[in-house]
Amino acid sequence: MNDQTPILEQFMEPEQVPFTPDAPGWYFVGGLILALLIVGVVLLVRNYRKNRYRRIAIKQLQEQETNLIEKKEYAGLVYFANRLMKDICVTKYDREKCAGLRSADWLRFLNETARSDIFKDEDATTVESIYSDKESLDKRAATDFTSKTKQWIKTHRHVVTHRT
Repeated sequence: MNDQTPILEQFMEPEQVPFTPDAPGWYFVGGLILALLIVGVVLLVRNYRKNRYRRIAIKQLQEQETNLIEKKEYAGLVYFANRLMKDICVTKYDREKCAGLRSADWLRFLNETARSDIFKDEDATTVESIYSDKESLDKRAATDFTSKTKQWIKTHRHVVTHRT
């Protein structure tokens, strides 16, 4: 074994390979990644700003929900939620398409603008009951309608598409 030691000591280690991307393709890939990052950040910021009204509307609805449930004004809560959706629709969609809608037609329009059918037939009764003294609203119906309203605010589309 002693005979082989001097031979191993004679081997020379190669020079360390530099880790620099000298090929022009790497500069292109780096520039492309940087451009994609910039575009991604710009799109995120634009989307955040575009949806500012959603955050404001949900915050207003949550504040009113807390306040009106505490006062046991359930009809007032449903009225506020319905009015908030109407205001959003008049702003985001054509006024003539949504301003005059009532009851089942109104909820059908809301479902058409949402990504799924959020509102059901019984919700039309809930909305109609705020305008009449025939039926008083309970807390469950009011909070259910409010939660559907929040879901609609979060998920409605900006363009009306007719689903079949």
